[in-house]
Amino acid sequence: MQSPPLLRVLVVEDADDHYELLRRRVGTSDVSGIELHRETTLAGGLRYLTTESVDAVLLDLGLPDSEVGETLERFKRACPTVALVALTSLDDLNFAAASVAGGAQDFLVKSQLSRDGVVRSLRYAVERKQTTLALERSNQELRNFAHTVAHEVRHPAAAALMALSAVRLEPLSDQSEEVVALAEESLRTLSDLVRELLDFAEIEHSSSPPEAIDLNLIIDRVLDRFRPDLDRARARVEREPLPTVTAHAAQLSLLFQNLIGNAIKYRSPERDLVLKIGPAASDRRGVRVTDNGRGIEGRHLPKLFDVFYRGDPPAEVTGTGVGLALCRRIAQRYGGDITIQSIPQQGSTFEATFGEPAEANGSTEYAQRSGNTSSS
Repeated sequence: MQSPPLLRVLVVEDADDHYELLRRRVGTSDVSGIELHRETTLAGGLRYLTTESVDAVLLDLGLPDSEVGETLERFKRACPTVALVALTSLDDLNFAAASVAGGAQDFLVKSQLSRDGVVRSLRYAVERKQTTLALERSNQELRNFAHTVAHEVRHPAAAALMALSAVRLEPLSDQSEEVVALAEESLRTLSDLVRELLDFAEIEHSSSPPEAIDLNLIIDRVLDRFRPDLDRARARVEREPLPTVTAHAAQLSLLFQNLIGNAIKYRSPERDLVLKIGPAASDRRGVRVTDNGRGIEGRHLPKLFDVFYRGDPPAEVTGTGVGLALCRRIAQRYGGDITIQSIPQQGSTFEATFGEPAEANGSTEYAQRSGNTSSS
């Protein structure tokens, strides 16, 4: 049986006794199949990797030139394609597990090192990293393909809409007017579908890290965007203070644009719209959005967040069936979820959470109607 290929491993460890323990446990390269090289600082390790190729890195998280909480992120930024195994002391076990969640392929506890354990961990890390990189390449190819297709679809759709506008310059019969209007609506729906599918595909691929976002500011901007529609609907918006969450502002805006836009689209024709926005009722930070609209029949609720599912919408209400699926994907990206409670002809409540424990919120409530703010 052919032996596995030799693994070249960089060890970044400042403690001599810890490295000596590792070296003795691993043994010689002809026995373990592992060739070790040591650096004692993060800077030294990163310098070494600029000139030498390795299969994996064993990285002590507490180094003299790097804070424990920063070592992993600094290494990942400098060497995103190298397989990484975190070295930790037993009392750092929880932090090491969090490091795996943050991008390390595995971790080893220094006091529990064994040759088989080190070899298994390193080979697993290399295989996992290779699989991850291949998946990232495949996803990037799919994103590039999606953007190309989107351009190829949206450009002719826009051209067709312009052509239909030109047709309207001449008097049309009632039948021709109906056909042109139907074609315009179909083309707009197609353009909306392409845009929403692109938004859906891009959820996991923000280039910047999440940051603390005040949900009150996000809601302010979304309500401003919908102000003309809210005014036409004679809507009353009742608000409570919202928490701060760690996320991306653009994605939160997409989520609330969909929830508030749906509340406007699916409002009841029998009464003015009342929209209530407040903190989530769960033990996680988030938002509840309640309306007094048409409501949704229970048989539709299990599939409501599936892509392209629209239930039985009124004939006059257009849509793509992507928006709520997009909302769920955004909430889940940040460790949360979205749920719905609905009663037909009475309204619906959507609750989006973002994975962080809830905090006590202020009790001030206020209402907005047609752009005016008053105490409620």
